[in-house]
Amino acid sequence: MKIKSKLILSFTLLVAIITGIGFLSIYSLNKVNLTSTVIATQIVPQLEGINKLNFEIARFRSHEFQHMVLTDPEAMDTLEGRMEELRVSIEAEFDKYLSYIDDERVVEASANWDLYYVEHKKIIEASR
Repeated sequence: MKIKSKLILSFTLLVAIITGIGFLSIYSLNKVNLTSTVIATQIVPQLEGINKLNFEIARFRSHEFQHMVLTDPEAMDTLEGRMEELRVSIEAEFDKYLSYIDDERVVEASANWDLYYVEHKKIIEASR
């Protein structure tokens, strides 16, 4: 074999290998893109919603503790109004999740919230 044919063969082989690696990496990146799209469109919004729900429940409990400390009936009434707004918001979030997430943990959390709210009424009554 002459040097010319050896060079043509080696460069052709090199170009074929680089092209194959390019197609393989495009295929792999497409799989990564599909997975990250699922994460960005489904999982992250659910996590953000759960964090929002967790934050609102913590705020609700904070208002509840504040209510126990207060002695002014007017301030208690104001705080109860804020707690009622938070309760409506929390229940709306639970309803939103129950509409598109068919998960027994969400159903259980919603049921636990209902039980907690029954006890909350007793706590507010005792606080007054």
